[in-house]
Amino acid sequence: MSAISWLGEGAFGAVWEAVHQPDGRRAAVKTLLAGAVDEDGDPVDPTADEDLHKECATLQRVDSPHLLTFSVLAPPRMAKGLS
Repeated sequence: MSAISWLGEGAFGAVWEAVHQPDGRRAAVKTLLAGAVDEDGDPVDPTADEDLHKECATLQRVDSPHLLTFSVLAPPRMAKGLS
């Protein structure tokens, strides 16, 4: 992924517009904010992990031309270089 621009920020994450390098598809990438995870990438707030998984599960069920399709929940180390 290659970040293009910062789109916004929520309670525990920032969203970036990015391009998937192999095929050029546009994507929205949500990264957890500094302080939301510890040095091992584990959520500091015990409910944050559950909330993030609920958000991802909801996005997987949504079928709308106004939203990007949810693709993958990746570990924080994969988002390095975006922020």
